[in-house]
Amino acid sequence: MEGLDWWVELLDDRDERRLAPLGVPTLRKVIARRTSLLADPSLAGLVRTLRSFDFAVGVHTERSSASYLVGLGEHGLVVGCLIRGGQSVQPTPTVLRTIASVGWRAWSLKEHLSDAPVEVNQWFAFSRVPHPHLVRFPEEGDHSVSWLQGGQMELGPRTRLRWLTPKPVRRSSAGANPTPTVVKFDTTLIDEAPAVPESVSFRRRRID
Repeated sequence: MEGLDWWVELLDDRDERRLAPLGVPTLRKVIARRTSLLADPSLAGLVRTLRSFDFAVGVHTERSSASYLVGLGEHGLVVGCLIRGGQSVQPTPTVLRTIASVGWRAWSLKEHLSDAPVEVNQWFAFSRVPHPHLVRFPEEGDHSVSWLQGGQMELGPRTRLRWLTPKPVRRSSAGANPTPTVVKFDTTLIDEAPAVPESVSFRRRRID
């Protein structure tokens, strides 16, 4: 939770309003009951990433007690979860069930937003370096993958391109000057010299 306290405390009211259509409680409310929710740095790193893009962050909990991080932005919905395992070439049934369950939850939450123009993205945060097949498989489905390595959060190559590449310039309907859509990201979290090729590192930063 280091460095996340101010996000959790100060943005709770705003998050509650934005997440209301989804019926998802805010991160702060869930952490008050489950203080160990973000104990794994992989999941905490995902929260930091979503906050860097100004997403409201909540937690959806299934009856089975499985939990999913839910990030809602102006035009994006992210549903992510922690995956323990995934280091072998053949994923275990548990890993495959987790991946499938994220897809279902993302689809069902999108249904709450009716016809809102929201792009849905599934995010798989591995607690350890996953097998390359488990990076390629979700990314080829246009989803996001991250993992913890050497105390830092790494992004898969396509995930990096999705989240760190500025959007194309959009022109207004009136034919006025083009307005660039710039990705909002806290560049102080990015390691300028990634330890692994085609990945992005995030350094922990304490915010007083």
